Amino acid sequence: MPRIHLDQVPWQEQRSPSGKFHSFAQNISVALGCPRNAGLSRGGHPFDVQIRRIPSGASVCPYHLHLAQWELFVVRAGHGRGRTPDGETPVKSGDVFFHPPGTPHQLTGAGPTDLEVLIITDNPQLDSCFYPDSDKWSLRPPGKLFRITETDYFDGEDTPVPGATAFSPAPPPAATPVAPFASRLIHLDAVPLENWESPGKKIPLRLPRSLPRARREAQHPHRSRRPSLRSRSRQTRPRPMRLPLPLPLVAMGTVPLSLRHRDRAHARRHAGLRPR
Repeated sequence: MPRIHLDQVPWQEQRSPSGKFHSFAQNISVALGCPRNAGLSRGGHPFDVQIRRIPSGASVCPYHLHLAQWELFVVRAGHGRGRTPDGETPVKSGDVFFHPPGTPHQLTGAGPTDLEVLIITDNPQLDSCFYPDSDKWSLRPPGKLFRITETDYFDGEDTPVPGATAFSPAPPPAATPVAPFASRLIHLDAVPLENWESPGKKIPLRLPRSLPRARREAQHPHRSRRPSLRSRSRQTRPRPMRLPLPLPLVAMGTVPLSLRHRDRAHARRHAGLRPR
């Protein structure tokens, strides 16, 4: 299993000429052997992981959107501002948010200390970015930036004929509505832990509740006060107990160690004993 420690991953500085865009990146996936910005067909991982440290007043990168890539951000330290079409939203340590494809976004440091975020993205085979502030595009691969000049479909392919009907390509599909940024942002303290364990309690775990469920309960607190049917059934049904049965029967697997109250008589009959 490939394994590294974060202390072994170097910080790489990325800075625009004036420092408007400035950050330090730990490319964790690259340190684990994943080529940068490479899909599965070119030896990449199904996701890309990195840590970004953003000085106060600087942004990670220009305001942009992805056509294919999803991005999840976990704020590890500091304060910042997330820019989306909804405006600017303050973010702080412990906040978690994501940006689906087609959503313009930008992250800027806005505190006395650096803003540090863990970024997890999927790794599509092909992706393109649009930068609304500068009206340019990028394509990955091949890693080129350009501006679009609209032209006819057959331009440079066929000899123009005066009076011919211009070719009309099929219209693009309708854009999928994107949820507001406020509904895609939640703090880790708002995600309660749920108990989960194996029947013999050999594997006790405390799992975080899913973010969508926690978000629904935060929006409808009156619903979260009522226990679920599962939790109410746990409160009403009797707890398992051990029966005073001979140990050899238990060792041979004839009688289980833990039985419910209503199964006591049946279990004793199963073991060849007279029910009480």
